[in-house]
Amino acid sequence: MPKNFVRCTYDAWIREHARRFRYPPWIVESRKNGFALRFVGLAPQLSFQIRQRQGSAELMIHDERGVYWDIIGDFDVTEVRTPDGRYRCGWCQDGARYPSRAALWEAHVFEPMLDWVNQRTADQWVCLYGTPDEGIWGAHILKFDAIAERNCVDTFPLVTSNSKGEPERLNRHACAGGLSRKKDALLADREKAHPAVAWPLDLPPALALFGFGIRSS
Repeated sequence: MPKNFVRCTYDAWIREHARRFRYPPWIVESRKNGFALRFVGLAPQLSFQIRQRQGSAELMIHDERGVYWDIIGDFDVTEVRTPDGRYRCGWCQDGARYPSRAALWEAHVFEPMLDWVNQRTADQWVCLYGTPDEGIWGAHILKFDAIAERNCVDTFPLVTSNSKGEPERLNRHACAGGLSRKKDALLADREKAHPAVAWPLDLPPALALFGFGIRSS
Protein backbone atom coordinates (compact mmCIF):
# COMPACT_ATOMS: atom_id res chain seq x y z
CA MET A 1 0.00 0.00 0.00
CA PRO A 2 1.44 3.42 -0.93
CA LYS A 3 2.27 5.58 2.08
CA ASN A 4 0.47 8.89 2.46
CA PHE A 5 2.23 12.20 2.97
CA VAL A 6 2.05 12.18 6.77
CA ARG A 7 3.37 8.61 7.01
CA CYS A 8 6.29 9.48 4.72
CA THR A 9 6.96 12.58 6.80
CA TYR A 10 6.91 10.53 10.01
CA ASP A 11 9.24 7.89 8.55
CA ALA A 12 11.80 10.54 7.62
CA TRP A 13 11.46 12.27 11.00
CA ILE A 14 11.76 9.13 13.12
CA ARG A 15 14.93 8.05 11.33
CA GLU A 16 16.61 11.19 12.64
CA HIS A 17 14.99 11.37 16.08
CA ALA A 18 14.39 7.79 17.27
CA ARG A 19 17.28 7.99 19.72
CA ARG A 20 15.58 10.85 21.56
CA PHE A 21 12.70 8.66 22.76
CA ARG A 22 12.79 7.30 26.27
CA TYR A 23 10.11 4.82 25.19
CA PRO A 24 10.61 4.06 21.48
CA PRO A 25 7.57 4.07 19.17
CA TRP A 26 6.61 1.31 16.78
CA ILE A 27 3.87 1.16 14.16
CA VAL A 28 1.06 -1.25 15.03
CA GLU A 29 -1.36 -0.36 12.24
CA SER A 30 -1.01 1.37 8.89
CA ARG A 31 -3.80 2.39 6.52
CA LYS A 32 -4.37 4.66 3.58
CA ASN A 33 -5.55 7.54 5.76
CA GLY A 34 -3.32 7.07 8.80
CA PHE A 35 -1.38 4.91 11.19
CA ALA A 36 -1.13 4.03 14.87
CA LEU A 37 1.84 3.88 17.22
CA ARG A 38 2.53 2.14 20.50
CA PHE A 39 5.57 2.59 22.67
CA VAL A 40 8.09 0.11 24.06
CA GLY A 41 7.88 0.28 27.85
CA LEU A 42 4.44 1.90 27.99
CA ALA A 43 1.10 0.15 28.51
CA PRO A 44 -0.30 -1.53 25.36
CA GLN A 45 -3.67 0.09 26.14
CA LEU A 46 -2.10 3.40 25.07
CA SER A 47 -1.82 4.26 21.38
CA PHE A 48 -1.13 7.34 19.28
CA GLN A 49 -3.51 7.52 16.32
CA ILE A 50 -2.81 9.80 13.35
CA ARG A 51 -5.25 10.48 10.50
CA GLN A 52 -4.10 12.65 7.64
CA ARG A 53 -7.51 13.54 6.20
CA GLN A 54 -8.88 14.88 9.50
CA GLY A 55 -5.55 16.24 10.70
CA SER A 56 -6.08 14.38 13.97
CA ALA A 57 -3.27 13.15 16.20
CA GLU A 58 -4.64 11.64 19.41
CA LEU A 59 -3.37 9.71 22.40
CA MET A 60 -6.04 7.08 23.06
CA ILE A 61 -6.75 4.66 25.85
CA HIS A 62 -8.50 1.34 25.25
CA ASP A 63 -9.20 -1.25 27.90
CA GLU A 64 -7.60 -4.68 28.02
CA ARG A 65 -10.17 -6.03 25.50
CA GLY A 66 -9.52 -3.26 22.97
CA VAL A 67 -12.67 -1.25 23.75
CA TYR A 68 -12.14 2.49 23.25
CA TRP A 69 -12.21 4.42 26.53
CA ASP A 70 -10.88 7.96 26.13
CA ILE A 71 -8.63 10.47 24.37
CA ILE A 72 -6.12 11.71 26.95
CA GLY A 73 -4.21 14.10 24.72
CA ASP A 74 -4.22 15.47 21.19
CA PHE A 75 -1.97 17.42 18.86
CA ASP A 76 -4.45 18.02 16.05
CA VAL A 77 -3.44 20.19 13.13
CA THR A 78 -5.31 21.97 10.35
CA GLU A 79 -3.07 22.82 7.42
CA VAL A 80 -3.30 26.38 6.09
CA ARG A 81 -1.04 27.60 3.32
CA THR A 82 -0.17 31.28 3.64
CA PRO A 83 0.09 33.69 0.69
CA ASP A 84 3.89 33.54 0.85
CA GLY A 85 3.89 29.74 0.48
CA ARG A 86 4.51 28.83 4.10
CA TYR A 87 2.27 26.71 6.36
CA ARG A 88 0.56 27.27 9.68
CA CYS A 89 -2.03 25.50 11.84
CA GLY A 90 -5.54 26.85 11.38
CA TRP A 91 -6.41 26.04 15.00
CA CYS A 92 -3.69 28.31 16.36
CA GLN A 93 -4.36 32.03 16.48
CA ASP A 94 -1.30 33.91 15.22
CA GLY A 95 0.59 30.60 15.17
CA ALA A 96 4.07 30.07 13.84
CA ARG A 97 4.67 29.84 10.09
CA TYR A 98 6.67 26.89 8.79
CA PRO A 99 8.65 26.65 5.55
CA SER A 100 6.95 23.42 4.44
CA ARG A 101 4.00 21.17 5.09
CA ALA A 102 6.35 18.56 6.55
CA ALA A 103 7.86 21.09 8.95
CA LEU A 104 4.35 21.94 10.22
CA TRP A 105 3.57 18.29 11.05
CA GLU A 106 6.97 17.75 12.63
CA ALA A 107 6.68 20.80 14.92
CA HIS A 108 2.96 20.55 15.66
CA VAL A 109 2.50 16.78 16.00
CA PHE A 110 5.65 14.67 16.22
CA GLU A 111 7.72 16.88 18.55
CA PRO A 112 4.86 17.37 21.08
CA MET A 113 4.22 13.61 20.98
CA LEU A 114 7.90 12.97 21.72
CA ASP A 115 7.83 15.38 24.67
CA TRP A 116 4.64 13.81 26.08
CA VAL A 117 6.04 10.28 25.86
CA ASN A 118 9.34 11.22 27.49
CA GLN A 119 7.53 12.81 30.45
CA ARG A 120 5.88 9.54 31.51
CA THR A 121 7.09 8.25 34.89
CA ALA A 122 6.80 5.00 36.83
CA ASP A 123 4.37 6.44 39.40
CA GLN A 124 1.73 7.29 36.77
CA TRP A 125 -1.25 4.97 36.48
CA VAL A 126 -4.35 5.02 34.29
CA CYS A 127 -7.74 5.06 36.02
CA LEU A 128 -10.74 4.02 33.93
CA TYR A 129 -14.03 5.32 35.26
CA GLY A 130 -17.69 4.81 34.35
CA THR A 131 -18.77 2.26 31.76
CA PRO A 132 -19.79 2.55 28.08
CA ASP A 133 -23.27 1.35 29.11
CA GLU A 134 -23.70 4.42 31.31
CA GLY A 135 -22.82 6.82 28.50
CA ILE A 136 -20.26 8.60 30.69
CA TRP A 137 -16.84 7.05 30.86
CA GLY A 138 -13.24 8.02 30.44
CA ALA A 139 -9.66 7.77 31.67
CA HIS A 140 -7.41 9.78 33.97
CA ILE A 141 -3.66 9.63 34.45
CA LEU A 142 -3.03 9.67 38.19
CA LYS A 143 -0.19 9.29 40.62
CA PHE A 144 -0.24 5.82 42.12
CA ASP A 145 -1.04 7.15 45.60
CA ALA A 146 -4.17 8.92 44.31
CA ILE A 147 -5.87 5.86 42.82
CA ALA A 148 -7.63 4.82 46.03
CA GLU A 149 -9.37 8.22 46.17
CA ARG A 150 -11.02 7.76 42.76
CA ASN A 151 -13.94 5.59 41.72
CA CYS A 152 -11.94 3.56 39.19
CA VAL A 153 -13.41 0.47 37.55
CA ASP A 154 -9.98 -0.58 36.32
CA THR A 155 -6.40 0.60 36.73
CA PHE A 156 -3.06 -0.21 35.15
CA PRO A 157 0.44 1.26 35.22
CA LEU A 158 1.23 3.58 32.32
CA VAL A 159 4.92 2.64 32.41
CA THR A 160 5.51 -1.10 32.18
CA SER A 161 9.32 -1.07 31.92
CA ASN A 162 12.06 1.48 32.42
CA SER A 163 14.41 2.93 29.81
CA LYS A 164 16.65 -0.15 30.16
CA GLY A 165 13.77 -2.48 29.34
CA GLU A 166 13.51 -3.75 32.93
CA PRO A 167 10.01 -4.25 34.42
CA GLU A 168 8.95 -1.53 36.84
CA ARG A 169 8.26 -2.85 40.33
CA LEU A 170 5.33 -1.18 42.07
CA ASN A 171 2.87 -2.46 44.62
CA ARG A 172 -0.03 -3.11 42.27
CA HIS A 173 -2.12 -4.60 45.09
CA ALA A 174 -2.18 -1.52 47.30
CA CYS A 175 -5.66 -0.53 46.08
CA ALA A 176 -6.99 -4.01 45.38
CA GLY A 177 -9.83 -5.63 47.34
CA GLY A 178 -13.09 -3.84 46.54
CA LEU A 179 -11.68 -2.44 43.28
CA SER A 180 -10.74 -5.89 42.07
CA ARG A 181 -14.19 -7.31 42.75
CA LYS A 182 -15.87 -4.31 41.13
CA LYS A 183 -13.65 -4.62 38.07
CA ASP A 184 -14.43 -8.33 37.66
CA ALA A 185 -18.19 -7.70 37.80
CA LEU A 186 -18.04 -4.84 35.32
CA LEU A 187 -15.84 -6.76 32.90
CA ALA A 188 -18.30 -9.66 32.99
CA ASP A 189 -21.19 -7.32 32.18
CA ARG A 190 -19.24 -5.63 29.41
CA GLU A 191 -18.30 -8.98 27.89
CA LYS A 192 -21.97 -9.63 27.26
CA ALA A 193 -22.81 -6.17 25.95
CA HIS A 194 -19.73 -5.13 23.96
CA PRO A 195 -17.62 -7.10 21.48
CA ALA A 196 -13.94 -6.17 21.43
CA VAL A 197 -13.33 -3.42 18.91
CA ALA A 198 -10.47 -1.70 17.13
CA TRP A 199 -10.53 2.02 16.45
CA PRO A 200 -11.23 2.69 12.75
CA LEU A 201 -8.45 4.91 11.42
CA ASP A 202 -10.47 6.01 8.43
CA LEU A 203 -13.29 7.56 10.48
CA PRO A 204 -13.34 10.68 12.65
CA PRO A 205 -13.85 9.99 16.39
CA ALA A 206 -17.40 11.42 16.43
CA LEU A 207 -18.58 8.75 13.98
CA ALA A 208 -16.52 5.92 15.43
CA LEU A 209 -17.96 6.51 18.90
CA PHE A 210 -21.45 5.87 17.54
CA GLY A 211 -20.38 2.55 16.08
CA PHE A 212 -19.82 3.43 12.42
CA GLY A 213 -17.00 1.38 10.99
CA ILE A 214 -16.22 -0.46 14.23
CA ARG A 215 -14.53 -3.77 13.54
CA SER A 216 -15.12 -6.77 15.79
CA SER A 217 -12.04 -8.77 16.63
